[in-house]
Amino acid sequence: MQHSFPKQAFLDDLLARNASNLELVQTIFAPLDRDARTAQPEPGEWCVDQCLQHLVLSFDMHLTHILPVLARDKSEDAAETFTRSWLARRSFYQKEFNPRTKTRTQDAVNPSDFYYPDVYTKYATQKGRAATLLERARRANIQRRCWFAGRAPINLGDFLEVLVRHDELHVDQAQRALAAYRQFASA
Repeated sequence: MQHSFPKQAFLDDLLARNASNLELVQTIFAPLDRDARTAQPEPGEWCVDQCLQHLVLSFDMHLTHILPVLARDKSEDAAETFTRSWLARRSFYQKEFNPRTKTRTQDAVNPSDFYYPDVYTKYATQKGRAATLLERARRANIQRRCWFAGRAPINLGDFLEVLVRHDELHVDQAQRALAAYRQFASA
């Protein structure tokens, strides 16, 4: 994985992936009926709605770490190159975004119910806000340090990427949950 690249291209990529995640959610999951959205592939595995609710809760939690860093940034001449932080270059960090890796979720972002009728509206609103943050980051120093999960140092650019990659991870999980439902329903 490349560790240093043009900042604007990096942000363009994140904006495109953010839009792609939103489009997938709106076209594949939002039109589903309640049964398809709430069917768990296996006991203890999340259904489509739970995946999306987790993303909504996580986004709100991540904002508490990102917004103060952006608010403090007064850079008008931020670097044109983005370089990943030490942590983001480590293989164990990259492994966190592999769909085959199971990770324990913080209790604060665990969905407790199976049906969230307004989750798609909230998700769309948040993806609009994410796009605004990514545009704002064009003028910011995205090398500034943030604290991921309150204890791991990464830079702002890495944290912005987390927003997008985390969505991709759980959109993929929701697609697998939907595929399992469809396979069960057709049997």
